[in-house]
Amino acid sequence: WETIESINEDERALAADCGSNKKYFKLDIRTDDFGFETSWTLAKKQSNTLVKIASGPPSGTIYRDNNMYNGGELFRIAYDIYFLTALMIKWTQIPDCIRTLYRILSVSRYLQVHYQGQIQGWHELWKRRQLHRATSADEKVWITPSDESEWSQRIDTLTDRDKLWLTGHNTRRKEWHTRHGKSYVPLKWSNWLKAQAKVYAEELVYLYKTEYGENLASNAGTGSWGDLRHPEKIMYRWVEKEADVGWPANSHLTQVLWRATEYVGCYEHATEWMGGMCHIQVCRYARPGNCNMGAYKSNQGDQKWLEPMLNDDSPCLPECPPDADC
Repeated sequence: WETIESINEDERALAADCGSNKKYFKLDIRTDDFGFETSWTLAKKQSNTLVKIASGPPSGTIYRDNNMYNGGELFRIAYDIYFLTALMIKWTQIPDCIRTLYRILSVSRYLQVHYQGQIQGWHELWKRRQLHRATSADEKVWITPSDESEWSQRIDTLTDRDKLWLTGHNTRRKEWHTRHGKSYVPLKWSNWLKAQAKVYAEELVYLYKTEYGENLASNAGTGSWGDLRHPEKIMYRWVEKEADVGWPANSHLTQVLWRATEYVGCYEHATEWMGGMCHIQVCRYARPGNCNMGAYKSNQGDQKWLEPMLNDDSPCLPECPPDADC
C-alpha cells in the first residue's frame, strides 16, 4: 500500500490512473469534543489474524474543528474483490470520560468511508452512526460490512467498454453545454442502470415500459452488417445525426445531452439472427430526460427543445438510481 499524505486536484481528477485494481480512500470521523484523541487503523485479514496496513492521523494533523477529522490521508490501495471483502477499519477513542466526579459521557461517533471513482467524484462505500456510553479509556471498535459482498458490489468497476460509453456521452455533453453558455454536467456511471439495460436488451421486450430514461439502437445482418458496433458509432447516430432535426425526431440527442440527467448505464446484447448476428444497444438514464416537453412551445406552436434540455433541473423522477449517492 502507498500512503499519500497530500494529493492535488489534478491527481484526484485522474483517479482512473490508479488502474482497475486500485482506489483512493478517505475517512471522515466524527467524535466527541476531543477529536484529537482519536486514531484509526486500516487492516487486512490474513488467515485468522488482522495485519495492520496503515494508521493515522499523522502527528500534527489539524482538525476542521474540535470534533471532525475530515479528509486527511488518502490511500492508493491495491485490491481485488476477495481482498476488499476482508478490509476492516478500526478507530480508537480515548474519551474524556469524566467531566464531573460522578458522570460518564455519552460519546456520539460517526464514520464515513469514501472511495474515489474511476471517472470522477467521491462515492460512499460505508457509513456508521453509533451512540453509546464510553466505558473505558481505550476502546477499540472493529467495523466490517454486514455482508461480505457488500463492499465489492459498491465499487464502480467499469469495463473498458463501459468507459467508452461514458466518454462518448460526456464528450458530447461538454461540447453542447459549454457551446450554449451552460456549465458542463458530466454523467456518472451506474452499474444498476447497466443491469436494467441488460435485462431489457437480453429479453428484447420492446413493449416494456421503464420510469428511467432510455436510448435504444440495433444493427443486424451478415458480414459487417452483423459486427459489434463501437460505442462511438452509436453515439454518433444518437447525437450528430440528429443535430439538425427537431423534436421529437431528435429525442436520442436530447436524452444524451439532458443537463438534469446525472447517471447512465449501458449494455449490449448479441444474438444469432437469420444466419447473421443481431446487436441490441441500450442505455438507461437517471433522471430521465425529455421531460415535460409539452410545456415548451413557441407562440407559433413549434416545439422548443433546447431550453428544457439545457435547464439546470427538470421535474421527472426518479432522480437517481438505487446505487447512487444522492
